[in-house]
Amino acid sequence: MRSGLGNNFDQLLRVPLGAWSPNSIGAALVGEFDILQKVYKDAGTTLSADTENVYRWTSLNDPAVYWERSVTGDQPTLQTVSGFKACFFASNDILLLNGHAPLWNASGSSVAFWVRAGAAGGGTFYAESDNAGTSPWLTIRDGSTTKVNVFHRDDSVATQINATSTADAFNSSWHHVCVTDSGGVCKTYIDGALDNTATTYTKGTTTLDTVSLGSSFRSAAIGVSSNAYIGRRVVLASRVLTATEVALLYAYG
Repeated sequence: MRSGLGNNFDQLLRVPLGAWSPNSIGAALVGEFDILQKVYKDAGTTLSADTENVYRWTSLNDPAVYWERSVTGDQPTLQTVSGFKACFFASNDILLLNGHAPLWNASGSSVAFWVRAGAAGGGTFYAESDNAGTSPWLTIRDGSTTKVNVFHRDDSVATQINATSTADAFNSSWHHVCVTDSGGVCKTYIDGALDNTATTYTKGTTTLDTVSLGSSFRSAAIGVSSNAYIGRRVVLASRVLTATEVALLYAYG
């Protein structure tokens, strides 16, 4: 277990961890992914213009669910920054999630991750997309600013969410980002606290089939994050996390 990174000591004191861990989320926990743990290579699989095989980062909870380098992008490297291990995404680096469908559904979902990046000019950190390159799209990105931008459009290309945080998350310091959605209400949390008022919308049909880190993937990598660190823990849940759970997740590290 890790404590938080110390950016918000009063938050940590108000939310004692006790025996809490991400597993306390229960059956809705799709995965607590340790993207730093290279488990194995795909023997005999060689990427074009590359000499090494595909690395996988396996879920701590379900070995059948894993992050994998895309055949159209490069592999992020493992680095330690300020004592915190992370995947470093340079230009055109991307990881795809295999073994689990996108979360964006009517029953609700939550995505949380640690990130250290500057305002990279449209960089994407987490995305759900249609890999055929058609219209539907969900992306958590920098929006060309130091703020978190959540952007979502449905199958008809109607923009349903275009929400930008008040607090900074991309200012070259470590921050914890969590986005929850209940199929009509979207909330953004930064460092364990609700950033702004909820964004409400009418949910349209959204057909998605791909989950990615470091870039969105719509027939090719789009909106790549340049010089960004995505931290050890990426948590996905198939329900809306409560404000207390988000604070505990931040404190957990």
